[in-house]
Amino acid sequence: MQLTRQSVRCSCGERGRTRARHRNPSAPAQVLVSLGAVAAFIGLGFPAIVALSGWAGLAKFWLAPWLGYHFWMSTFTVVHHTAAHIPFKPAGEWNAAKAQLSGTVHCDYPRWVEFLCHDINVHVPHHVSSKVPWYNLRAATDSLRANWGRYMTEAAWNPRMMKSIFTELHLYDEDKNYVPFDFKKEQPFWAFQRRVLPSTM
Repeated sequence: MQLTRQSVRCSCGERGRTRARHRNPSAPAQVLVSLGAVAAFIGLGFPAIVALSGWAGLAKFWLAPWLGYHFWMSTFTVVHHTAAHIPFKPAGEWNAAKAQLSGTVHCDYPRWVEFLCHDINVHVPHHVSSKVPWYNLRAATDSLRANWGRYMTEAAWNPRMMKSIFTELHLYDEDKNYVPFDFKKEQPFWAFQRRVLPSTM
């Protein structure tokens, strides 16, 4: 079977329409509802939190959870899209199917983390087709692995992976894919991280 975007989607269980599903005529209205909800929370929620619990309450009940959530989701996003061997391809060499399979990292986490995140770590099917529901991600991954496994990038979460992402995989480089921020001359901040971050636990 030839590696094409359609053949990969069929392996994942999606058939037929590929482009039409992204055209959503109700999207502008949904955006307005979303913006309205945010404005309502800012106009009503923030003052209520401050009135009932003060500025410390705003930090405790809104800012801290917001920062925690964004750290959690940002970490997932970086792990799923960053690996030393994943190249950036110029438009003429880019292949959608290969990018969906090889440019996305399937990362196994402890089961309790996967449960809390509705298996978003089972990430390759999400890039092949956003229509795969979370409860079918594992079956879709098994199908993709059986048909296209040689193209997939799979890893198990570990401290060495995070250390590599935090200290080495920062800037695009045509020859090496990634170089650290201080690739020309090591900087104290990055040297400190390389020295203190554990490679194992």
